[in-house]
Amino acid sequence: MMKGEAMNRGGSLSSDEKVMIALGRAAELFKRRSSCIFSYFGLSFSQYNTLRVLDSANGGSLSITEISKLLLVSTPNMSGIAKRLAKSGFAERLSDEKDDRKTILRITPKGRQVVHEISPLHEGSVAEILKGCNTADRDSMLDMLKKMLSVGNYDIKTHLSMQGWKQNEGL
Repeated sequence: MMKGEAMNRGGSLSSDEKVMIALGRAAELFKRRSSCIFSYFGLSFSQYNTLRVLDSANGGSLSITEISKLLLVSTPNMSGIAKRLAKSGFAERLSDEKDDRKTILRITPKGRQVVHEISPLHEGSVAEILKGCNTADRDSMLDMLKKMLSVGNYDIKTHLSMQGWKQNEGL
């Protein structure tokens, strides 16, 4: 079987399912390639993205909750990412001056340095992935992805109840 042949056969997959599978595969390719770069510098995919967000934030700091919303990561997971970044010296955890319950994460000079070292490698990898897409293709793809993301999270219980399904003991 040739590369991609199983994907092209499609069987009983709808056109929508084929699009979503291809999108998932592209996202996984991006994540794997990126993770190779980040791990070389001692960072996970999530840690790099957190540093990237902080590097571009006003003052280099945001609350854990703000970061978790931006990156679509749960707040408890984000807290663990923040602890590991602080332990490695890439960021520091601070208490919010106005609300002690809120934790602020601020990028350190070491964190900024690693982001700037990684950026050209990461940008090169992204450019390689997107080399078959011209600017108009990229703009169109970005618009489509934004529309998809605007749908938001999915709650199976809400979805089924809206369709008149009775709650199953397993749900």
